[in-house]
Amino acid sequence: MKLSMKVLQVGVLSIWLSGFIFIALSFYATRKLPNFNDDRISHHLFNHSAPKIAIFSAPAPFTGSVGSRQSLAIRSWLGLSPQITVLLFTQHPSAFAFARDFGSRLMVEPNIDFT
Repeated sequence: MKLSMKVLQVGVLSIWLSGFIFIALSFYATRKLPNFNDDRISHHLFNHSAPKIAIFSAPAPFTGSVGSRQSLAIRSWLGLSPQITVLLFTQHPSAFAFARDFGSRLMVEPNIDFT
């Protein structure tokens, strides 16, 4: 009984010790990562044109409280960056009316199989 308790204590201690070592190693590795405030890295990363991002969604009709929450979500997506476009998969007329105000950044695709 005493031996098994001692083995259990050594096992728990080794788990704690290895966890501490892994945490210390991760802090050390994180400190060695390049700083994004460094001009060399910023110039290299952001010298090219910004990537385009497309968000795909299949919304419910834009009516009632669900519609207002959906429109708020889409407006917030588009507000993140001018490089973002949103593609809505729906056949409901309310989506077309909503999308008219956003030009080419918000498109509605009705020609998909909804079955």
